Amino acid sequence: MEKRAIPGALVLASAASGAAALVYEVLWVRRLGDLIGSTAHAVAAVLSVFFLGLGLGAWILGRQADRIAEPWRLFVALELLVAAWGIGFWWLSGWIDELYVAAAPAQLSAPAGALAKGAMALALLLPPATAMGGALPALVRHAVRRASDYGPRLGVLYGANTLGGAAGVLGAVFLLMPGLGLIETGLVAAALNLTAAGCAWTARRPTAEVPDEARTSRDEASTPARVASARSGAALLAAAFLAGAVSIGLEVLWTRALAMRFSSTIYSFGIILAAFLLGLGLGALATGWLDRRGLVGGMAAAATMALSGIAGLVSTAVLARIEPLATAGAGAPASFAALA
Repeated sequence: MEKRAIPGALVLASAASGAAALVYEVLWVRRLGDLIGSTAHAVAAVLSVFFLGLGLGAWILGRQADRIAEPWRLFVALELLVAAWGIGFWWLSGWIDELYVAAAPAQLSAPAGALAKGAMALALLLPPATAMGGALPALVRHAVRRASDYGPRLGVLYGANTLGGAAGVLGAVFLLMPGLGLIETGLVAAALNLTAAGCAWTARRPTAEVPDEARTSRDEASTPARVASARSGAALLAAAFLAGAVSIGLEVLWTRALAMRFSSTIYSFGIILAAFLLGLGLGALATGWLDRRGLVGGMAAAATMALSGIAGLVSTAVLARIEPLATAGAGAPASFAALA
């Protein structure tokens, strides 16, 4: 069958959605740092709730996208929901801050204080993060007409989403927040959500059912084959879970290591997050290109995970050898000195 290129409007929708999500993430770190008094703790709280919401949204709303005839409508609705939450975030965060102060966190034990901070982060961030998690699966379901298109189109849309996220992080940290302020930066993020919704609306069309070739083969297979397939699927899910846990753990480690050397947690967070997303985006685009040529398989995935682990170990060794800004002398990058 002839493979048609994915509509550019859908690629732009994915990129704008990713950029908005990561602008919000940086703003959340900045705001929660003010609320709980520690940017380092805010980074951990935001990352935990953000990825919890992404996972829940992909799991729950992604399944819903498979059941509806026009998944682009779900994508548009979720983008509008995130935009509305982003606009009202500052009022809501002020109200929750009053509740947090009323709880007298300084007088709480360490576990109770951590629980209060976690509850505040969940209340503020879990609803929009869950909506963000469901947006990309809905867009992918809208873009995929045939099962053979799934891998390549997922790679393109995921790559655009993460590269857009990297641009959103850098733009928020180095341009929007210093130049416009926090609330105005949130309004820019909401405008990106509206842009994503508009692009998806312009690319709307009836979506044909995707033939589930794997399901057909499983139904016709013997019981031992079905058991083997289930075991293989469970192993892949476990591998994905561990890869995600290690990746985000490394992101937190890199942020703390860079912050200790350059005395600026929010800028360190932005730099590490942008580099992290840039790598994810380029990797997704490369995987889509390889999948179109039939070069993606179990051995490739295993080799990629092994190389990722080695690269993570090397990165920690390199960061450990970087001198702190205070002792780096004249050789220290001037940009970091200005940001500290």
